[in-house]
Amino acid sequence: MRSRAYPLATTHRIFIRNDESHLYYGVRSYPTFQNPGSWTLRQINLGSGTEEIGSLDLPSLVGEEIGSNTSFEIFDGYFYGASSEQLFSAEPGTWNSFYYVFRFPIGRITSPTLLPKSLSWRRNPNEGSTDDRWASLGLFQDEKTGGIFICETRKEWNPNAAFSQRNCYRKEIDFPLEDCTGIEQLEDPPGDELDSPAYFETRPPGSVHNGDSGHRASTCTYMDSSIRSYNPTARSFVDLVNDPAPDSANTRRLRLRIRPMARISDLQPRSVTLTGGEVFMGDSDVKIWPPESPRGEPETQIQRAFSLINPQPSGRVKDWVADDRFVIYQMEESGSRSPSPIIIISFDPGLRFPGLPKALLSQESHGDHLQAVPDLPRVMEPGSVNLAEKVQPLYSFLQGENRPLLGLDLAL
Repeated sequence: MRSRAYPLATTHRIFIRNDESHLYYGVRSYPTFQNPGSWTLRQINLGSGTEEIGSLDLPSLVGEEIGSNTSFEIFDGYFYGASSEQLFSAEPGTWNSFYYVFRFPIGRITSPTLLPKSLSWRRNPNEGSTDDRWASLGLFQDEKTGGIFICETRKEWNPNAAFSQRNCYRKEIDFPLEDCTGIEQLEDPPGDELDSPAYFETRPPGSVHNGDSGHRASTCTYMDSSIRSYNPTARSFVDLVNDPAPDSANTRRLRLRIRPMARISDLQPRSVTLTGGEVFMGDSDVKIWPPESPRGEPETQIQRAFSLINPQPSGRVKDWVADDRFVIYQMEESGSRSPSPIIIISFDPGLRFPGLPKALLSQESHGDHLQAVPDLPRVMEPGSVNLAEKVQPLYSFLQGENRPLLGLDLAL
């Protein structure tokens, strides 16, 4: 495909999604006094390199913060969009909250289908008010079942208790088999039962992960958490928090804080077997990384990991993004001419950067020196553990004066 430029009327809230055949970009119009703004999608055929006729306007998709209350993804030949927000003006008598979810086949942007309201229930206001600062919304595909899910986290004030609860909810998106043309919603059952204050859906077992709350010993505040994310594959809250060292209480120190969903035995009472065969229930201890380094010892790889995660003395995160494979964040500049570091934390054991120093797991046998990961072979052998061929790295290492390379490979 020859390179080609496409002039855009606006880049406000722009996002891009693509597969091997088509690219989609979306922008949101700026709000005005009479119009709160709306999303518009456009489609480009990567084979012909042409912008195909037709676009999709989404005036009813209210959410404007991707990752917070809106999500767009491509799965198995379909483009999906979802929002946790309601219409601009709630109708009188409306009690329940519903997701707004649509999809269309790749290459057919003008043929969207809207998930019926009866399959889109989100929550009942009787579950308590929410703190939107903690909100996140994403679409993901279960690696085992292939099902498409909404993954939403929110902090809710329990009306029957004097504390708030951070929860993650999974809801499977199950479109009916019938096709329908246009953004009009498929037919729902008659009557106003769905909007009744008495209407409530029992969530499937294992679909709710209870996180921090007021009655748990380990919790984190909004001010001390620079990143607040959820990893749907690992079923874990993954946060980047300020956790100063005991002897430096006034110095910011960032650490990963992970609260996983506990796995338990099938024989344990109140256990729940999920669709994928895994068993989850209850709570587990919070995991903190990097661990504390022993006092009085020379610089260790643990301390180097702290230096990597905290490249700036201020410890302030400027921007970030996270999914089930990465946590990526940008630090605030420490000066007008100072570069703004970007830190990548990968949970993908198949990602191997050639030349990245290897973090040794056994210091007794190898000492505390760093070993570089050998270059990856250009041709993969059958059954090889290496998942990528050798390529020239598109990055350079940061190295301070008399300091080791600021990067560690923690893969086994």
